[in-house]
Amino acid sequence: MPIILLTAKGDKESRLKGWQENADEYLTKPFDVEELHIRVKNLLDIRSILKKRFAENLFQAKGTKTASKTVRSQELSDKFIQKLDEILEKHYTDCQLKVGDMAAKIAMSERQLFRKLKSVVDLSPTEYIRRFRLEKAKLLLEQGKPASFAYLEVGFSSQSYFSKCFKAQFGCLPSEYKAGID
Repeated sequence: MPIILLTAKGDKESRLKGWQENADEYLTKPFDVEELHIRVKNLLDIRSILKKRFAENLFQAKGTKTASKTVRSQELSDKFIQKLDEILEKHYTDCQLKVGDMAAKIAMSERQLFRKLKSVVDLSPTEYIRRFRLEKAKLLLEQGKPASFAYLEVGFSSQSYFSKCFKAQFGCLPSEYKAGID
């Protein structure tokens, strides 16, 4: 959530103190309402872009460490995702896995889990499970396993649905992906 300080204190010392306290914007009175709306929109757009990048990097760089993190909320988000991944690692092969089951295993309500995942990686729990499974299937295909084996191994109950999801995620059918890496 962006933090914008609206204050009558416009001196350099006050602005520096506001930014040291992690304010995203510092506006002095009198302020222009249109400027405030534009700045709020820009801050929200930036947050949205960062969430999308985080979600993409999350699945591309599993197991790798990034540069040192200075933001506590980022560390908490990483711990949440790590715990969620540990749970999914044990249960992703179960095609009967439901969001409610996952929420119970992580000790959250379904709604809390939805909100948390949406705020961290901009994916719903269902989308996150599907993405997790597709990444596992991609690894199996890279190891030379056939698509008819991979979809069952990662918890999809229908090969046609698996193929449709795989193509939407990676831009090609599982059989084409396998052929493309040979």
